[in-house]
Amino acid sequence: MNRILDKIKGWSIVWQITVIFAVIMIIPALLVSRSFYQRFEDSLIEQSSRQLQEDILFMRSVMDKNVESANSLLNQLSFRQEFSYFLDAHNQLSQREIDQFMSSVQKELLEVRYIYPNRFSMVAFFSSNTQLAGNHNWAFYMSDLEKTGYYPELLESPDITFVGDVRKREIEIAVPYMATPADQGDLVLPIYRKILNLSTHKWIGALEINIPLFKLMEDSRFDEYQQSSSYFLFDRKGNLIYQAGHPADIDFSNIDFDQQTEIVDATLISGRFLLTYERCPNTNLIRAVAINRKDALAPADGMLPLFAALAVAAMFSIMAVTYFFMRLLLRRLGEMDKKMVQIKEGNFDVQIDEDGFNEISRIAGSFNSMAGQLQSVMQKQLEEEKAKRKAELRALQAQINPHFLYNTLENMRMQCEVDEYYKMGDSLEALSVLLRYSINWDGPTVTLEQEWNSLQSYISIMRMRFDTSLHCHMYCDKELYEIPVPKFILQPVLENSFNYGFESMLPPWKLTVDIYLEGNTLIARLSDNGAGIRPERLTEIKECLNKGISIPNTLKKRRSIGLSNVAQRIEMLCPKGSSFCIDSELGKGTTITICIVIERAEEEDGHV
Repeated sequence: MNRILDKIKGWSIVWQITVIFAVIMIIPALLVSRSFYQRFEDSLIEQSSRQLQEDILFMRSVMDKNVESANSLLNQLSFRQEFSYFLDAHNQLSQREIDQFMSSVQKELLEVRYIYPNRFSMVAFFSSNTQLAGNHNWAFYMSDLEKTGYYPELLESPDITFVGDVRKREIEIAVPYMATPADQGDLVLPIYRKILNLSTHKWIGALEINIPLFKLMEDSRFDEYQQSSSYFLFDRKGNLIYQAGHPADIDFSNIDFDQQTEIVDATLISGRFLLTYERCPNTNLIRAVAINRKDALAPADGMLPLFAALAVAAMFSIMAVTYFFMRLLLRRLGEMDKKMVQIKEGNFDVQIDEDGFNEISRIAGSFNSMAGQLQSVMQKQLEEEKAKRKAELRALQAQINPHFLYNTLENMRMQCEVDEYYKMGDSLEALSVLLRYSINWDGPTVTLEQEWNSLQSYISIMRMRFDTSLHCHMYCDKELYEIPVPKFILQPVLENSFNYGFESMLPPWKLTVDIYLEGNTLIARLSDNGAGIRPERLTEIKECLNKGISIPNTLKKRRSIGLSNVAQRIEMLCPKGSSFCIDSELGKGTTITICIVIERAEEEDGHV
């Protein structure tokens, strides 16, 4: 040992430091290799956990989409058909009324079958009025519903729309709404919408839609997600009712589904699994996704020897780097330190002398390349932020929902039948103007004249629909016509009055639109005499508008984007000081005030 030490003492200081440093670093190198291996395993588990989250989110989107389709269909049927009148047993109907109503419902169901082919196993209604039911395979008596085992649960529910528990179809119909594959059984998810008497609010009937369980989980993209994951669906009591994806023999008896959502590492029949689940708030069903832990860690097999070899290679690399580093470090370390301070201060336009061809020179070259790349990345990030803002703006513009146009077409058709086509020309002209205006997005802003003409076209259609029930007062000074404003900021506001303000109010309905200039601010005040908004609901709406998010609508099971969309585009497109305000008094109506600051010179960034 002494001879070895004496020999080492004869080496140069560079070699001494190199050898000592290599001996000291070999143990940490091995530990680091083991640590990296463990981190590699952890990353695989983390990756699998993320995959589970993506899979459960995909299951959620598929289920929510199919349930939302059923809810939309129920809302559509309830809105288009006068069930509150025809299903009431106290109303004595003429044969002509019965024939007309049943023909209208049958036509509606045929349209539903065309729009949603093979989506629902049954679409039917239950009527207290015995004049209607019994003649069709989609019309039943309320007594048929009362005989079912799930009627008490439906009766006790305070909700208008109710999602029942998964069950077998109990009411057989003469001609099934769709064919059910034999291997899928007849489990369905029923969704009901109660029909109430408008005066007494007594339950007089119901609409029912049955979604087959295999259709609830059907989506064209599902095969992309069925690679290594297993998908499960449980009823409210935790009983397995559906399985898809990668085959897995799993016993869920030891899994507690009490938590709302959780990721667990569970030991099941065929091994250890990573399992995630969550309860669906709309249906109260439990959806779960599982990945075999062994499959998840398969890429790590045989990696431990490789990491050990990397540790040995790292030791020799350390010796070589240390030798050259100690020879050149002290001479050029100061220079590198100064340049790094400049980088820290944000000055990326620095260069280190690359004289020579050695490790330090290559480090200097890498440093110079890094500085240049950092400068490019910073510039690219600024450009991406601008592009992202423009993309968000385009996304907001694309959210304007033209759904009211479909209702307008239906109103025009009905009016043509009543008026023998006399008003067809005016209605088609107004609709044509409105369609062209809504589809053409040449830019984020238009002139006030264009926005005003579009609003008048919409009001003319609403007047055609509601006739003398609607009274409008509209004023806009023509001298303001050339002022640029964001597109579609007036019509969504008035559409909100028809959808919510007048929905539960009897005519006459009044709308007032005043647009005028006050100083350098364009003011648009839109008022109605509708039902108004409850104070707590008004506070919730204002909070959503301030946060720039869509407004939740618990009654219609969706989120409203009209007002929040208008408010966000005013904030993004208009100069500072512009605003969107809403005020309402329950029982008296709602007033929305839009204020747009007018700049005398256009900004280069596209602001109004």
